[in-house]
Amino acid sequence: MSIFIKRILLFTFLLLGIIVLTLIGVSSLDRKFTSFKLQNNPKHIVLGHSQPECAFNDHLIPSLKNLSQSGDSYFYIYFKTKEVIIQNPALEVVFIEFTDNQLNMNENIWGNKYIPYKYPKYSSFMSMTDKLVLFKNNPSAFINVQSLSLKMKLTRIIKNEVYFSNDFGDYFYLERDKTDSLVDNISSLEDEFSTVENGVSEVNLSYLDAIIKLCKETVKSYFDKKSASQKIP
Repeated sequence: MSIFIKRILLFTFLLLGIIVLTLIGVSSLDRKFTSFKLQNNPKHIVLGHSQPECAFNDHLIPSLKNLSQSGDSYFYIYFKTKEVIIQNPALEVVFIEFTDNQLNMNENIWGNKYIPYKYPKYSSFMSMTDKLVLFKNNPSAFINVQSLSLKMKLTRIIKNEVYFSNDFGDYFYLERDKTDSLVDNISSLEDEFSTVENGVSEVNLSYLDAIIKLCKETVKSYFDKKSASQKIP
């Protein structure tokens, strides 16, 4: 019996090892080939959720690219911002949307609805610390999404669909009649406000701080390199 148990344990560890190595290898390929290079070399980008996504028409604003996306929290925006900055040296200004509903966005980080949608896009660019945030707050969803993430990455690699696309964010034209919208919703405003969560998402705000720090470090690095090049005779 003990030999049988040992063999079962050995097989389990080998299987887990193969799965882990596969995830690491596929993620490495995903990082290598996924391009966040923006067309037309814009000097400005806008990042945020649905409000800036529908507000800033980058077809009308020169040298600006709108990379906002509905439901985007700072947690996922951080990874997008980091890669866009690295791969677009012409970039000069990063606009980050900040509204009151960004203060309670835990659901948009690790909710059952958002992990399957966001995690496969950005998991290759996350550290273990970032992934631990998701695992600690929603372990079942985090575990379940691994197979989906692997499948999506392999599909992109096999089909050579690893170029940055509008799936990471773009301007979205919203056509609606504001008058009708106000009339239809005015009776439900009281209920809507009463259901808003009061808790502040410390995790989301910490990643906003990380985005700001990233931008500051990028600016400092740029001027340090420029200063060093000017000193060379």
